[in-house]
Amino acid sequence: MNMKKIVVLLSSFLWLVIPCVAQDAESAKLFMNSVFRLYEHHGHGIYGEHGNDKALTKRFVHPSLIALIDKDIKTVAAAGTDIPYASDSDFICDCQDWGGIYALQLDIKVESPTLAYVTASFKLFEHGTPSDTEMRTIKYTLVPEQGQWKIYDVALLAPAPGANEAKSLREGIQKDIAYYTNLPKP
Repeated sequence: MNMKKIVVLLSSFLWLVIPCVAQDAESAKLFMNSVFRLYEHHGHGIYGEHGNDKALTKRFVHPSLIALIDKDIKTVAAAGTDIPYASDSDFICDCQDWGGIYALQLDIKVESPTLAYVTASFKLFEHGTPSDTEMRTIKYTLVPEQGQWKIYDVALLAPAPGANEAKSLREGIQKDIAYYTNLPKP
């Protein structure tokens, strides 16, 4: 086999070893739409049917956020009290119940090939005039992990959080960990 054929053959397999880089608005849009599809028609969301599908969650959530959530769960459990910050609701939709993700509008801003912001506005139920509790506007921070976009942080924009609420999921979890770490031991 001559050298030219070898180079062509090797270059055709190069995509297998060099991951695609999540870098543009279209890839961010496709990624977020794949996340939201998990919520269609009372879907199970990023946690799966039984609420603990780690492989499914890892497809969409950055490993550092998963580690932070796990740390919060362990810290709160060690304190023997309350519910961990991220366990109160599904942080993708900031809800405990949903009929789906409807009237979805996405505003995508790619800062760089390694950072994107997606602001999504949607309602949680298809029919009727949605109440304020059914509407959401959420800002997702995306960063690539192994060439694919992952959710790095989430911030609820509307309904507007209370004055004492954390500005982001990461911030809320970090405050939760600090609080339970510093509790006096019984």
